[in-house]
Amino acid sequence: MRASVSLSGSTVNDIYTMTAQAEFIDNVTVSYAPLTGSAGYIIPIFALTGSASSTSGVSSYADITLFSQDSVNDPTEQIAQSANYTGNATVTFAPVSFHFGSPFALGASLNPAVAMLANVSGSGSANFGNTAVLIGLQVYDQNMNPVSGVTYASALGANYSADGVVPDPYSIRLTGLGLVLLCLGRKLRFNT
Repeated sequence: MRASVSLSGSTVNDIYTMTAQAEFIDNVTVSYAPLTGSAGYIIPIFALTGSASSTSGVSSYADITLFSQDSVNDPTEQIAQSANYTGNATVTFAPVSFHFGSPFALGASLNPAVAMLANVSGSGSANFGNTAVLIGLQVYDQNMNPVSGVTYASALGANYSADGVVPDPYSIRLTGLGLVLLCLGRKLRFNT
């Protein structure tokens, strides 16, 4: 997820806020044969990369909001919001419930913001265009015992693992092909 926002100017008797948002929502199935049908918990971990800066009277930051919905037992949406960050951070959320072998909604949004207080002149920016990346998925059984060897299915086709999102092999091949073509282009240019 990538998002950035900036605001500059003066306020008179009002508070101005500028926000942006990037998000993903997926239907994920976590499978582990011995626990099929039983409740479990998953802890998503994100790496947030970016920066926020502002002058006096202006506040700049970003937060990540996590949402999930276990369709088996709890049809209400669970929402957790991280703290406000002004730079790089690792964001670990509290456990969210799901049922092994059943799809559940899992999503997150990256929300940079700049707020300017009333009767102030100033500027601020929250540049989190570098990314918020899912870097870990810790899976637990209903007693909060770690479970390893799970498999993931994604309605979006994402390749989830204990290390978060695994790059698509096709993307890696395209990057490799691009590097080979770049090297060939340079070699041909030097030979002429």
